[in-house]
Amino acid sequence: MNGCRECDHLSMRSRIAEALANYCHCFDGGDYDGLRNIFADAASIELGQSFSGSLDEFVLWATEQRRLGRQYSHHVTNMVVEENERGDAVSSISAVSALVASDDAKIPSRLVHGIYTDSWVRSGSSWRIRKRAYRPRITANLSG
Repeated sequence: MNGCRECDHLSMRSRIAEALANYCHCFDGGDYDGLRNIFADAASIELGQSFSGSLDEFVLWATEQRRLGRQYSHHVTNMVVEENERGDAVSSISAVSALVASDDAKIPSRLVHGIYTDSWVRSGSSWRIRKRAYRPRITANLSG
């Protein structure tokens, strides 16, 4: 990169933080082309008991969630990034909270909180998620 290891690390952290924020905006807003740009083509995604599969399957699942009237509002924070000595393998953990609402009055809105563990791969000047695992910590139904 530019020869300054600390500068490279800060740049990488910034790009990863922005990709995580973009994930929230794209998923919540139904921008599935934008969502595809956050993941590597051969990404594997595991979201607890809700979903497990490839990027293409994830986009279909997310599309179906929206069609069923489920609305999401994700918030990612507390990101910790680690890289190996060579700087070619990067992983992150981050806390995620999401409000999940439904157009169906019979389905209660939920607040979910958990941890994303992501493995990243460099793609040109950006970073993409190669593998995502979500581990739930708290799920609470909200009364209407």
